[in-house]
Amino acid sequence: MKTIEEINTLISENKFEDAKVALEEIINIEPNNFEYKKLLGLVNVNLDDYRTARENFEDVIKYNPEDATSWYYLGNCYDSMEDYVSSEQAFKKVLELRPDYAEGYKSLAMTYLKQNKYENLITCAQKGEELEPEEYIFSYLIGTAFMAQKDFDNAIIFLKKSKELSNNNPQVINALGTCYLTIGKNDNALKLYIEALNTNPEDALANYNVGSVYQLLNQHEMACSYFEKANEIEESETFMVAWALSLMKIPRPDEAIEIYKKLAVMHPEKTNYQYNMVLCYEEKRDLDTAIKILENLVMMNPKFIMPAQKLAALYIETGELRKAKDIYDRIILKNKVNADVFYQYAILSTQLCDTDTAEKILKKVIQMNPNTAKAHKDLGVIYLSKRLFDWAEDEFNTAIKLAPEDFDIIFEYANYLYSIADYKRADEYYTKAMEIDPNSIVKTFLALNKIALNDLESAKKYIMEALQIAGEHEYILFVAGRVYYALKDYDCAKKYLVKALEKKVNDDSMNLLGLTYYELGEYENANNIFLKLLEKNPKNTILLLNSAKCYEQLTKQDEALMQAEKLLDIFPDCEEALELIRRVS
Repeated sequence: MKTIEEINTLISENKFEDAKVALEEIINIEPNNFEYKKLLGLVNVNLDDYRTARENFEDVIKYNPEDATSWYYLGNCYDSMEDYVSSEQAFKKVLELRPDYAEGYKSLAMTYLKQNKYENLITCAQKGEELEPEEYIFSYLIGTAFMAQKDFDNAIIFLKKSKELSNNNPQVINALGTCYLTIGKNDNALKLYIEALNTNPEDALANYNVGSVYQLLNQHEMACSYFEKANEIEESETFMVAWALSLMKIPRPDEAIEIYKKLAVMHPEKTNYQYNMVLCYEEKRDLDTAIKILENLVMMNPKFIMPAQKLAALYIETGELRKAKDIYDRIILKNKVNADVFYQYAILSTQLCDTDTAEKILKKVIQMNPNTAKAHKDLGVIYLSKRLFDWAEDEFNTAIKLAPEDFDIIFEYANYLYSIADYKRADEYYTKAMEIDPNSIVKTFLALNKIALNDLESAKKYIMEALQIAGEHEYILFVAGRVYYALKDYDCAKKYLVKALEKKVNDDSMNLLGLTYYELGEYENANNIFLKLLEKNPKNTILLLNSAKCYEQLTKQDEALMQAEKLLDIFPDCEEALELIRRVS
């Protein structure tokens, strides 16, 4: 059997297992030797066997309830076992026995911190600070308590004091930096985090903190360098998530994808990592891969709305509108959805030309949220397409009241006014829309409205500005043709209309080009266009009249008479056709 001196030697040499065996042998012979039990408790603490150590110290205080040291170590055992209520009572007993024991106040304050008893913590730490005014930990704990209570002014006062007392302890500096970061003083926070990092460049958390500030400052290249360093030192989900987010913002989607792949493997249950990967593939325009991932996510969890909505959006972008509709049908069938989802469904129905469904859903959106200005606007557009002008006006007026500065609403209201021939008010709203967003389309529609107002020079000015922005857009080219036709500059009109038809063939451009050819005296070309259009619309009286006039100019009286007679079969009172017949007969 070893002597107590030999056991103390083993302890000093950190041979705690041997010391434990030796002490248990002695206690087996002397079960009431509480000094040995106390020493055995300390050995078990060093072996991280807190449960056995707790039993040792509980035996000691049963025998000697005034033993402050045993109470103190018992409190530490409870604390390590996360029994904070018992540790609090143990440390209180220590201070009852030794009210001048600063270490007891420190331990009790930390126990209060773990129980979120911040007022108790502050009172306790202040008593400890009175005993040891140069000990930084007390002001640090008080500052931490104020932080937890969101009293950042007081937190900063105490953490600054702790920083001075601790000779710039990195933990204290980081806490002070976090205070400044929370109240929006990012520059102060960055300075402190860099100061903490300089004390230990290999501190993963310090690197992460610096990166976080750069991320908040939208300096994502800098943020990435610190997040990458933090993750090199210590691979962490938190570091990787922040790093990937900044990579997406730069954007460097390929690198972000690799991180999200690792995160998805580490945490397959967290589908947000796969969803973020989809956003990366979308950024690099690899929509096929993005769609495949989303299809899998939606299949695994049909009630997870966000991936389903994104999948529908990508289907729309790739032209698979029916698939998008199927997705929305399932979302609405299986989930209790908000007005936004119904609104998106209505817009999709409009794109599918299912205006009846769109109308019904938009009414539901407005019922759910009467202040959805865009829903009123879109319902107004549908009513306008159905020529329900009074209803359309009500919806547009409501939309304008709700969102008087919204470009889309102002623009569509201007279109409504144009459609009912209220050109002066339309001009007012087109001009207002252009002030908000002077894009090529609004300039084009403003030019059309100027034609209606017979302000042809202004029409020319705006269509030229539109052409400078989007000179290859077929509709803008068509309107340019209309403007120059109205100006009687038929050569320019011809140039733009030919170019428009090269981009996309449509009846309006063909008809106007036919009229332009007629004005230029190119009657054969003009008639060829009118005849082609008549193949699709054989009873169109205007086309028949124009064709007859072309034949007249070409001195083909029989053909001119034939077209005029066809016209009179449809519209017997057409004075122009009757006059033409009199001329060529």
